[in-house]
Amino acid sequence: MAYIDTMDLDGETNLKTRESLPDFKNCDTITGLRNCQAEFVVEDPNPDLYRFDGRVTICGRTLPLTSNEVIYRGSTLRNTICAIGIVINTGEECKIRMNANQHPRAKKPALETIANKIVITLALYVIILTVGCSMGYIIWRRSTERTSWYVSMATVEFKQIIIGYAIMFNNVIPLALYVTLEITRIGQMLMLNNDVEMYDEATDTPARCNTNTILENLGQVSYIFSDKTGTLTENVMKFRKMSIAGTSWLHEPDIRPEVVAASRSSLNVPASLAVPRKSREVASVIHEDIELYPLSSPSSVFTPQPERRSSSQWRSSGRPDHPQPDVTTVDLLEYIKLRPTSPFARQAKDYILCMALCHTCLPEVQDGKVDFQASSPDELALVRAAHELGYLVAHRSSQAVTLRIDIGDGNPRTEIYQILDVIEFSSKRKRMSIIVRYPDGRICIICKGADSMILPRLKLAHMAMQKATEVRKSVEMERELLRKSEQLDVRNSFGGRPSLTLRRNIAGNRNSIAIAQPTAPVQVPTIVRSRSVEGSRIRRSEDKPRPSLGIRTTSLDVTKTLSRLSPSTPKPLHEKFDFLEDPSIYDESMTFSRCFKHLDDFATEGLRTLLFARKFIPESEYDVWKKTYNDATTSLVNRQDMIEAAGELIEQSLDLVGATAIEDKLQVGVPETIDKLRRANIKIWMLTGDKRETAINIAHSARICRPGSDIFILDSSKGSLEAQINDISEDIGAGCTHSVVVIDGQTLTVIEQSALLTNLFFTLIPLIDSVICCRASPAQKSSIVKGIRQQVPNALTLAIGDGANDLAMISASHVGVGISGKEGLQAARVADYAIAQFRFLQRLLLVHGRWNYVRTAKFILTTFWKEMYFYMPTAMYQRYNGYTGTSLYENWSLTVFNTLFTSLCVICLGIWEQDLSAETLLAVPELYVHGQRNRELNIPRFVRWMAGAATEGVLVWLGVWAAYGVFGLPRDDALFALGDLVFTIGVIWINWKIL
Repeated sequence: MAYIDTMDLDGETNLKTRESLPDFKNCDTITGLRNCQAEFVVEDPNPDLYRFDGRVTICGRTLPLTSNEVIYRGSTLRNTICAIGIVINTGEECKIRMNANQHPRAKKPALETIANKIVITLALYVIILTVGCSMGYIIWRRSTERTSWYVSMATVEFKQIIIGYAIMFNNVIPLALYVTLEITRIGQMLMLNNDVEMYDEATDTPARCNTNTILENLGQVSYIFSDKTGTLTENVMKFRKMSIAGTSWLHEPDIRPEVVAASRSSLNVPASLAVPRKSREVASVIHEDIELYPLSSPSSVFTPQPERRSSSQWRSSGRPDHPQPDVTTVDLLEYIKLRPTSPFARQAKDYILCMALCHTCLPEVQDGKVDFQASSPDELALVRAAHELGYLVAHRSSQAVTLRIDIGDGNPRTEIYQILDVIEFSSKRKRMSIIVRYPDGRICIICKGADSMILPRLKLAHMAMQKATEVRKSVEMERELLRKSEQLDVRNSFGGRPSLTLRRNIAGNRNSIAIAQPTAPVQVPTIVRSRSVEGSRIRRSEDKPRPSLGIRTTSLDVTKTLSRLSPSTPKPLHEKFDFLEDPSIYDESMTFSRCFKHLDDFATEGLRTLLFARKFIPESEYDVWKKTYNDATTSLVNRQDMIEAAGELIEQSLDLVGATAIEDKLQVGVPETIDKLRRANIKIWMLTGDKRETAINIAHSARICRPGSDIFILDSSKGSLEAQINDISEDIGAGCTHSVVVIDGQTLTVIEQSALLTNLFFTLIPLIDSVICCRASPAQKSSIVKGIRQQVPNALTLAIGDGANDLAMISASHVGVGISGKEGLQAARVADYAIAQFRFLQRLLLVHGRWNYVRTAKFILTTFWKEMYFYMPTAMYQRYNGYTGTSLYENWSLTVFNTLFTSLCVICLGIWEQDLSAETLLAVPELYVHGQRNRELNIPRFVRWMAGAATEGVLVWLGVWAAYGVFGLPRDDALFALGDLVFTIGVIWINWKIL
């Protein structure tokens, strides 16, 4: 096995593995190579770095060759002594060379359009001036030359006159503009690259400008299209929750015990009075309610109850007000240790085993500790969690996975699972499967992926889809109530106090939208609980000896606690596990309902969710499928399509194992940055591949969705899209504070297939403040950006992302920004600008964007101004020389006018001009509209500057003429002295005014 670094190829920084086929195991010596008889058939040379199709026939067996067995030129061997291989392509046929000549489409600055119009205007002016002066000569010849004997024989042909004037006035169109403009852009680029305020000390990454031709575009952006994972979030994944057999468990090994202790000591609540599994903030709110609202029964008193567990300090960044599960994975391991043979313990161990097997991570030992190399941070989080739960991946090759299992049951062991096949993840499949042979000889397929991909492939798919629909409907009803409440009140968090009346209404209607809730009548006391803004979190308490196992396992049973009369009621030793003895957790229908409710809860908290499923396969069935799969993997035509079709055959009738939730926290400063960008009149859209609920709640925490935003969901499964779009347009037209449209990739595909729907959708888009596009493919991200460019041609778009899936979006926008994040440097290298954190975007746009726009606009204006001003005295002088085209200025002085005398002032202006300080621009983002509305360089402003230049030129000429001919008595009245005086005044005035 060889480790390679492909940073020079695709910008990815993580190490990748390459392993030869087992049939070549004897080819490590000269003798083995000589005796090997193999025939290679490979694809034609092509630039695709991410796919390689080929096959090799050895000893009568035909085996596939993929990118896992090929090392491209440009790769670097790491942690590998040597590698022996056969050369497939050389020279210009290598993939790195075939990619070397492919560059993204050049982008042009928006100011270039206005500059081109100005140049055309000046060209017309030069033509008019040339023709006018030439006609002046004809008039002068008729009126003066014929009657003046001293010039009667010096007539000049008209064509010579007009050519002479064209040469004289051609510099009014400054060709030096484009040369000096590139110099100023280089200076602006260096200023941007050296800005220490955009330097990320943690990763030692400064801001970098890859394209210096569109620096001024940074000051005119109207739309921002942002990826979510790695762009708004840190892309540092941590396994946080799991759902097994309809029960939810919290995984928080990274929470320090001392933090928990400090949290406890900060409140004057004795441990004996602690409310089970809830944060102290929640407890304080409940105590406040008890003081303010008397109980319905005087006999109901607050009775102490022992706390079930010692830590629950993790809070979701998306919804910090959400209560957490009553139990953690520490409790799970404790239960497995106590009841290792119980049905639930077996399900839990199967769940952890699936996590430890279904991946492509490679273990490595560093400083005596085991860590993993992974191509995906999601996989890395899952494998690390499996390790923390006692299933360590000790070794992994292409043939087997070795697990060291120690879950504290006194039976540590090592098990080897043979890897038969791996059907890899793709953006189309949205799932990954691995087929392994257990130590006991059974063959099992383990599949993990998005819930939309796993549900249709379950054994009880019809029931699962039905339960998922029921859960979705109930959640949507709750959210509709909450959305209306949030329009009246700011979204609440811990310590807040939302509307009590609304809470009573929601609580009263709880049974109508609950799923699998116990229906026993309960007398609810007249206490109003203020715990969370989510209506779905308000639950009816039930008086029974163990926690209720409803949709979620995180109930805060205030009523039950308050109704206990005896503080010394004896409890079983392990009362916290009583709910695991409930027979309903083995009911498929109940399990589906609870699992899908957990999925919704996880997504509501902004967590990334996956489903695990598996199936044991008979040997005969596997042998038949294996032949089909081998034919697909060895095909040189449509290999990927054939592999996906073969995968569909085996990935059917699966058994649901459980669900995972992985946390990806927001980057530092993201909400503040988005808030400032919105104040700058920039519309921010989030285009992501995650679930709808995850995307919406990340949008809330990132402030893309404001408190009280009207959220409209376009869903092709809910009826006519035309009617939905028309309804949204009417609602927005009727008045809307802040509108957000949520659309998924499937709905977007339906819209793209209909011309009518496409026109309606892109007509609606400019009216919307924000769009959240979830489950979107890279091509769909790009199509949205292109649609905005077509529908709103005057608006500049900016796309920002950090992964290879964002490249299409970045290339389609006016300005592309890449984040050098955990997914590698590919986006950062392809994009026009690269930054390390999303928060630097506010300084990139509000400060450098404003400065560069103003600098470039003023540079263009002043360049045209100085040329117009400088040549106006020459045009005025023509009436005194008979319109013969005699230049007022000395030839050498005229030659170096731009190069030596006036270039430095405009270059300095273009590089260092700061009309406002950075602190002011960041404090008042509304100033950014100056560039959006193109106030610095437009035709009316240009006309005013040109009129001023002409006026100033005429006044300078009249002043010099009056000084020479009327008021003064010059000792030298020759043309050289007169012209040098005008030239000197012009140079001084130009430099003084510009600087």
